[in-house]
Amino acid sequence: MRPRKERAVSASGEDPTSLVVAYLSQLLLLQQEEGFLVREIRARPLGEPPTAVVASVRGELFDPARHPARIEVKAITFHDLEIDLKRGRARVIVDI
Repeated sequence: MRPRKERAVSASGEDPTSLVVAYLSQLLLLQQEEGFLVREIRARPLGEPPTAVVASVRGELFDPARHPARIEVKAITFHDLEIDLKRGRARVIVDI
């Protein structure tokens, strides 16, 4: 994938958990509505603990000749969502 185009993405939530779902849902919306595939992300969390994020994402539009279509993600869920702010990690289960 070639990061040719850039988009601004922002999201907010009541807490870090809802922020993760909101942000990933925004990225999913880019893919579903525009066919935009994200390759690089530069995100800046806001708040302590973070309840908002502003980001610049780079990527390209889906090209069926170059990008294999496999499983489609339908939604980001709260089910079993785990966040470790100290380690900068999260586990997210998506709805397919």
